[in-house]
Amino acid sequence: MINNGIPCTRFRYVLKTNKITSIRSKLCLSEDKQTLLVYNRADEPGDFGHFEYKYVMSRATCKITDIRAFSLGGKSEMFSQIRKYILKYTPHKAEKAPFYSWNCISLQFDSWSINLVI
Repeated sequence: MINNGIPCTRFRYVLKTNKITSIRSKLCLSEDKQTLLVYNRADEPGDFGHFEYKYVMSRATCKITDIRAFSLGGKSEMFSQIRKYILKYTPHKAEKAPFYSWNCISLQFDSWSINLVI
């Protein structure tokens, strides 16, 4: 199931550190099509200094009926903040945008949202 998921990067603002973090994720639909499954990539040290990774269920997994709004495009203020943050802290001068508006999706819930770049 996870192998067929849509790869994406999930962004969130961490209030304690005042930083934006990114999480490599995959989106899947449950077999009964009632739940949006979000899996986060967890890197683990492997043999010979290489990293192996597996996917673990995220707390962002949610029921489809809990989604209140869906927006396509970088309309959320969070995406402009993420973009500025990436460009500011990129070690080399970025020659192209880290992502484009058409790569951005936001899922709105009653008290929180999921911001994705696909």
